[in-house]
Parts: sequence; structure tokens; C-alpha cells
Amino acid sequence: MAEPSGYLGKFRALDDVIAFHKRRDWEETERQMIVVDYGVAKWSDRDVEANIIRAMVNVKNRTLGKYKEICFDLGYIWDQEFEMIRDPVAVSCVDGNIENWKNKQAFTSRWNVTLQ
Repeated sequence: MAEPSGYLGKFRALDDVIAFHKRRDWEETERQMIVVDYGVAKWSDRDVEANIIRAMVNVKNRTLGKYKEICFDLGYIWDQEFEMIRDPVAVSCVDGNIENWKNKQAFTSRWNVTLQ
């Protein structure tokens, strides 16, 4: 699996949720990124690599005395030929909308794991 550089800032929905929490005195305590699926998608009539990653961000609020886990599924196409990330998406794990992105991309898994 290729590890494209420059993915920071590509997943706006996740960035916005983290920023929202930081403005409300939540501090990030841990971030875990787990590859949950890998496969092929279509881009301009070409087969290109596609990845789905589960991002879990643990935060705490000292004032409230609470912890929270923020979970997003991140999908992106890695176009090796042009060295570009294509069609990145970040959706809440709760929503389960990563399946919509997979369908839109004609995603075919080459490494089938189960999201839990």
C-alpha cells in the first residue's frame, strides 16, 4: 500500500470536528489510525488504489471531567500515476456512509476486513 504524503487537510469533516472540540476545551489524548480496507477504485477509466482508514481520536475535557472518542472513516483514492490523492472523504463511523463512497468509486476490496 502506498503512503501518500500530504494527506493532512484532505479530510475536512474530521478536521472541523477536532477544531470544534478544541475550541470547547477538549484536548486530544490519543489518535489511532487503522487501515480497515484496501482495494481498487475507478478514476478516469483507470483502476487505481483506494484505502479506507478508521481514525479514532480520544479527547478529554478537564473542566467537565469527561472523556470522548471521535471516530471517522476516511476514504481516498491514491493515483500513483499522477501522485495525487483523489476524492477524499471523512464520514462519522456512526453514520456508516463510507459504503456510499465505496459504491460511488466502484470500489473492489483486495483486503476484506470487517469494521467493528
